[in-house]
Amino acid sequence: SFYRDFRGAQRGDENFKSTSRDVRKVLAEFDSKGGVDGLIIDLRTNGGGALTEAIEVSGLFIDRGPVVQVKELDGKVKPHADVDAGVAYSGPLVVLCNRLSASASEIFAGVIKDYRRGIVVGDTTTHGKGTVQNVMPVARQFFQFLNPQDRGALKLTINQFYRVNGDSTQSRGVHSDIVLPSVLDHMDLGESFLDNAIPFDKVAPAVYTPLDMVSPEIVSALKERSQKRVQTDPEFREVQQEINEYLERKKRKQVTLNEEQLRKEREQEKHADGKEGKDDESDDSEADGQKVVFPDTSYNNEVLKITLDYVNLLRDRKTAKR
Repeated sequence: SFYRDFRGAQRGDENFKSTSRDVRKVLAEFDSKGGVDGLIIDLRTNGGGALTEAIEVSGLFIDRGPVVQVKELDGKVKPHADVDAGVAYSGPLVVLCNRLSASASEIFAGVIKDYRRGIVVGDTTTHGKGTVQNVMPVARQFFQFLNPQDRGALKLTINQFYRVNGDSTQSRGVHSDIVLPSVLDHMDLGESFLDNAIPFDKVAPAVYTPLDMVSPEIVSALKERSQKRVQTDPEFREVQQEINEYLERKKRKQVTLNEEQLRKEREQEKHADGKEGKDDESDDSEADGQKVVFPDTSYNNEVLKITLDYVNLLRDRKTAKR
């Protein structure tokens, strides 16, 4: 098993830029060393990127077929498909997301889930950004000779994304198969929390053929094993305590006017804010001068254990069929 990080935004690259090439390169490297048992693609805090790149990356794991549906300005829904035959990797696949995984990241997570190609792990759901915006100047092209001043611009929604199963990624996002405790998951993050957010809707499903890499039985078994580990892990219990404290602060309607007490509460909140997200940390860090793309935390270790369980369940099922 191995882990590879593809958080383009956090490396300073355009989010999905060159990701398909990166995946091919890494898979080839590990194949030359004895093969790949399981693959984790970490899309936490990945805000997305080019639609074409999302389709190309998805195409590395499915053998042709629709990847996403797009509603155009005239209301017509057009499927966008992977047209390249073959896959770069056909083994167990885990997609790691959180509340800040958006747009193209959600397209990828959605197609992996809809095709039953792999499992999605992380926060309850992703960001829920299923639209495309275009910034257009206000009236400059018509009145620039009469009044050359800048009149500002409007951001217009011009397209909406839909998964191959017909669901929009808008507002609801892509739900995880296995949810791990995280303070971020309880914050008001996502399109659904924005004023005047476009609501979720559906279109007709595309024509596609799901695979057999995921079943309700497999997801149920993975959930059960993960929950047992999480419940007994001291660091996850600490995260749960932080979640409870955050929710208490969130629903509080009163603020003390006692300066000393207020300062004490602010210090406690600042300390808690500094700890939030510690166990679902997805930023690169340094250890002995080397970049660590997957820090040694209870959260990340649980993701590895889920992946290992997934690998073994698929292997056992394959052996049983023989």
